[in-house]
Amino acid sequence: MDEKRIREIIETKLEDGALSCDAAHRIAEAIGVHLTTIGKICNEEGDRIKITKCLLGCF
Repeated sequence: MDEKRIREIIETKLEDGALSCDAAHRIAEAIGVHLTTIGKICNEEGDRIKITKCLLGCF
């Protein structure tokens, strides 16, 4: 799956510009990509997409 489509999927799960860590995990599993791909895409968006409620306390 290309990154543009993954970005579109992430956009549908944002709440107030944030993506919960749980939602990131669910997206990665549902579309069959590694979780680091989701994190990389969010990081590339800079301050526009924040990951919240991290299960490991990393964000």
